[in-house]
Amino acid sequence: MGWLEVVGVRPTHGVFVYNGISRDLFVSMDELPTDRNEWPAVGDKLFCSLTWDKKGRLMGKLVKGSPITSQASLADDSWLNQNVKGTIYHFLDEGAALFIENGPIAFLHQDEANGIPRLGQLVHGRVQFVRDDGRINITQRQLRTDQQKDDAGLILAS
Repeated sequence: MGWLEVVGVRPTHGVFVYNGISRDLFVSMDELPTDRNEWPAVGDKLFCSLTWDKKGRLMGKLVKGSPITSQASLADDSWLNQNVKGTIYHFLDEGAALFIENGPIAFLHQDEANGIPRLGQLVHGRVQFVRDDGRINITQRQLRTDQQKDDAGLILAS
């Protein structure tokens, strides 16, 4: 298992990831979100393991759950309002789960995201809330006071 970089996207089939050998590893569209806007782009990273298809060909399989969460650390209150970056590894009903490198698991609610996030995308955000279980909630929005300054500047300019 490991983080593999997306090197090709075939909209009717799936994506190809670089696994260190001359032939790239295929990840089927069955493993990817149904919404194509959430599919990874070239350069994004997916956490994959190896499996075989029905014809015995080697292919990639997305990994989520304990293999990723066991690598994460727990957050404390010192994480609050810190800027972090993490890779989206799984989509949930209300948002996305991120793996923060050398840090905790994070959740980005769909209302706190700038646009539609992609699977495997590196996301920058600010820690908005530290949960009791050691995970964090992040936002891509500015602090309210910073946003008010930007909005005031736009109003005065028009």
